[in-house]
Amino acid sequence: MTDELLIVGTNHFDPKGPKRLEKIIGLYKPDWVVVEATQATYQSALSGHTQIMSLSSAQIDEMKAQIAATGKKINDKTLFMVLKTAGYECWTPASISGLEVIPGDHAVSEQMGTDLSQKVIKELVDPRSSLNLYQDPSQWQRNMDRMYFTPSRLKFENDENRNPSLAEAAKKSGKGMIVTGLHHAVMVGKYGLLNLLHERHPKYIRLVFADEIKGGNLSPYYNK
Repeated sequence: MTDELLIVGTNHFDPKGPKRLEKIIGLYKPDWVVVEATQATYQSALSGHTQIMSLSSAQIDEMKAQIAATGKKINDKTLFMVLKTAGYECWTPASISGLEVIPGDHAVSEQMGTDLSQKVIKELVDPRSSLNLYQDPSQWQRNMDRMYFTPSRLKFENDENRNPSLAEAAKKSGKGMIVTGLHHAVMVGKYGLLNLLHERHPKYIRLVFADEIKGGNLSPYYNK
């Protein structure tokens, strides 16, 4: 069995994320996928997505009332577009038959909670949030994509907890993939994933490039 490893750098708030990730997985055909989640947050993402997709009209009205109570005029189409894709890095690979999904984050972190929709609303309606839900959906998508087309590697403070646990989970044999936020994928330094897994000679790809890939060849988009 050939040992290969691809790190996929994602945008957690990408409305096109599910289709893009499904495309990358379909083209790369990994045996297993490590996701940036604890076992608890992984299960919460799966159940939360089911919950969001099955919201009743009464629950949606209640959600809109909560938003209105903040005093902000929020584009509800944008909000629900984001809600429907929340946690996609977990539930997209989980929906693919025969693919082993491994929650690889063993860091001590705040648990997502069982009510994903409430968590997302709280984060995105927070006035301190840099995310602008006043935008129409197409503008939101353009802005999210623009953030993740930057050509240079990002430099963040060393992640001494999460990245080592993701790297350890990815030391399986076979053709593997890590699905994680872009900053984890390309972070430089001692605790960067590329450094921690250098013996595996991993490649990385920005999920946003999925739209450009033609003919099934991923290699022109590696490490850009």
